[in-house]
Amino acid sequence: MTERGSASILAVAVSTLVLLLGLSVVTAGGLVSAAFVAHTAAEAAALAAVSPAVTDPITAARNVAALNNASLVTCRCPRPGSPPPWIAHVRVEKVVAVPFFGEMIVPGVASAEFVPDGW
Repeated sequence: MTERGSASILAVAVSTLVLLLGLSVVTAGGLVSAAFVAHTAAEAAALAAVSPAVTDPITAARNVAALNNASLVTCRCPRPGSPPPWIAHVRVEKVVAVPFFGEMIVPGVASAEFVPDGW
């Protein structure tokens, strides 16, 4: 019996292992990146909701979240015309395509406060 071809089997096994490891690293990196994007979208949406130039805080938060490729889920925003300080608590979600697993939803939460006297 000879051992011809055994190196080919070992090379295929190592190549498969490297491919799977690379795929898992790329997937984890994509999820981490999506988490940062979701958090940034939530912060931007919360800041938009407490802006004094905004007449409809919920619409402003929804639009800013959409500009950051996220969806506004909840917004406890100040009512239009209410006296300051204005406080907004925002939750957004970002949908991420994960290879072999389909889509995952990554949440982002943030709060913002605007106090005119603090300027």
